[in-house]
Amino acid sequence: MIQRIKALSLDTVNKIAAGEVVERPASVIKELLENSIDAQSNNINITLSDAGKKLISVRDNGIGIVPEDIELAFQRHATSKIQNSEDLFEIHTLGFRGEALSAIASVSRLTAVSKNKDHEYGTSIYIEFGNIRSKDKKAGSTGTTIIVEDLYSNTPARLKFLKTSSTELSHCINMVNNYATAYPTISFSLEHNNKTILSYDRTSNFEDRIRSIYGKDDKWLTKNSAYEYVSGELYIKDPSKFSEKTDFKIFINGRAVKDRVCAHALSSAFQKHLSSGTAPACVLFLNIEPAFVDMNVSPTKNEVRFRESNLIHSFIQSLVDLTLKKDSGPTKNTFNDTKTPAYKNDIEYSKPSENISLFDELYGQTNTEQNLGINILGQFQKQYLIIEEKGSLVIMDQHAAHERINFENILKSFSVNKEVQNLLVPELIEFNISSSLKFKEKISELKELGFDIEEFSDNNTPNPAFIVRSIPKIMENINIKELFSELLLEENNSKQGFNTRIAMIAARLGCHDSIRGERTLNKLEAIELINKLNQCEYPHTCPHGRPIKISFSLDEIEKLFKRK
Repeated sequence: MIQRIKALSLDTVNKIAAGEVVERPASVIKELLENSIDAQSNNINITLSDAGKKLISVRDNGIGIVPEDIELAFQRHATSKIQNSEDLFEIHTLGFRGEALSAIASVSRLTAVSKNKDHEYGTSIYIEFGNIRSKDKKAGSTGTTIIVEDLYSNTPARLKFLKTSSTELSHCINMVNNYATAYPTISFSLEHNNKTILSYDRTSNFEDRIRSIYGKDDKWLTKNSAYEYVSGELYIKDPSKFSEKTDFKIFINGRAVKDRVCAHALSSAFQKHLSSGTAPACVLFLNIEPAFVDMNVSPTKNEVRFRESNLIHSFIQSLVDLTLKKDSGPTKNTFNDTKTPAYKNDIEYSKPSENISLFDELYGQTNTEQNLGINILGQFQKQYLIIEEKGSLVIMDQHAAHERINFENILKSFSVNKEVQNLLVPELIEFNISSSLKFKEKISELKELGFDIEEFSDNNTPNPAFIVRSIPKIMENINIKELFSELLLEENNSKQGFNTRIAMIAARLGCHDSIRGERTLNKLEAIELINKLNQCEYPHTCPHGRPIKISFSLDEIEKLFKRK
């Protein structure tokens, strides 16, 4: 029998829309929070029962809904936020599609109480699975409260797709945190099963809100910038601390989004700073003129489309560079327990330099130290410098510092001064057949950096071979055979660009012949190392992401000694 085309019932249409918009309890919270924020609220309270499966209540103190509009608010595609199709390209609100309330009401028992600021009384409306059951006058304060009960109880098949209560609660918490991050001037609270889970007071400072959500004791780096129609602010959590997975929070025009362009721009920019491990957590805020970003990509409004994605990509990368450059402050250490580490008294100096008095060497500061704002106290295990800086005790990994310095010097030489060193005796390098094929593909890129390489063959070299006649001068003390071998080994495991990869390998090999792990430094050598590190663009970590400095505040030290 031929199935004839027919229009779907309103109930079916609403349930289809609910499946798109309301995936889980967190989706309901998202839509209701957006309405509260658009209503100019500065105080929003969320209450949950059984992770939102039984009850979701969102109460705000916004401008409220006028009595004549409250029924219309729950009709599909009814909204006060746009008037015509042209407005879709000038969206200045979080909501605009006019389908969320209708979709939520179709799969729940919903009660809404709202009082507009210009009306004496408010209105209460009760909707059961899309059908209005009652509407009454209601006294109360200005604002709106929406209570959603028994979500998906009329669609048992949909209910089965919900996860455990702990998983759903986690999604709810993340959703509230997203909006709390983007709107610090609004106070938020979340209560679950009569227990307060989250509570954030209003603040005018983004950094205060970010710290209260993502870590009060961690160091955050921040910068802002603007270009043409886009402005941005970036917060990067202590770059020397790693997490198990990449955690990028991206907000565009006040909305949390998942966007490949932005995520790729962040991760690729961090690759200049880290070669391994996970990129540091960061929070990115972008404000883009609405005409240049399409927010109407998906029903959930968590995806966007840029008119000029290349410009946005470049802007984000530049903002990462700006945030990480020239901040040589040490990593702040946070203690997770009260156990006192076992310290060994093994601080020593090499023989004092002739131009530093014995008193200065042991107790005093040199003029250079004063200029740097530090006091070098000594060295531990011939590996770590012990420094007093800005009222904190700083431990600096001298090997990691030198590797960062080497890396940036080599990388800079590739683009600034391509000075070449001709070898007195050309070096012959042999590979097996597989490696030689890979190496051939790299010759043109190596030549651009200053290497003079060509294939070589004779009866005395059974394996494929290459002859090297010149190298970049900055690599004159590096084992070239080892450099090329490691370049081929790391190729499959690295997402770095070619120049960055070879600079990292050369920096590591260069450190083998300079400041290795165990090397006693006198004060002048230590000062020179710190000076050079301060001149680096990215002085926080070595090229592999290990921290260079860790600091202990006086308060933290006193806690270790149980003085506080």
